[in-house]
Amino acid sequence: MKKTAVEWLFEKMTEQGTNPYWDMRFKEAKEMEKEQIEDAYWEGIFNGEFLDGQGYYNETYGKK
Repeated sequence: MKKTAVEWLFEKMTEQGTNPYWDMRFKEAKEMEKEQIEDAYWEGIFNGEFLDGQGYYNETYGKK
């Protein structure tokens, strides 16, 4: 199974051990990421406005 960016970052941050503060922030970030992925899916189905992932990202989050 693939890792999300949030999972990868948390893994790198906790290589030396975990801490309750970052464990909670990780859970919050994972929930936000899940919602973003679900939103992207439903936008693509119902809106059909975005032809690719990059277009959706740019429209939703701005070019970075």
